[in-house]
Amino acid sequence: MALLQKQKTNVSQELQTIQTKNTNTYNKRQRKITYRLSLEKTISTLETTISGPAQLAKLQEDITKALQQIKYWLQGSVYHRVINETEKAALIVMIKQDTQFDAKINDYFYPQ
Repeated sequence: MALLQKQKTNVSQELQTIQTKNTNTYNKRQRKITYRLSLEKTISTLETTISGPAQLAKLQEDITKALQQIKYWLQGSVYHRVINETEKAALIVMIKQDTQFDAKINDYFYPQ
């Protein structure tokens, strides 16, 4: 009888462990399903609100504005005699080469 009682206890503990694992797995599954649905909804919302051509036009406008600002600041540095016209022209040509442009700018303006 003691042996059967011990087996019953062991089986009960195993059953409880299995039930706990199942509950944890179910909860984890539900969280992942909810997260996936949320992602799908976000993606569909973004697909309807963001249009490629509009984003490209905005980026192009930002690039144009940034180029105008850099030309303005370079002209100001010529006015204040930090650089001369030929150095300004070289910097404008070099604008799209980020690392070289940054190095040149730092060479001219870092001490100030």
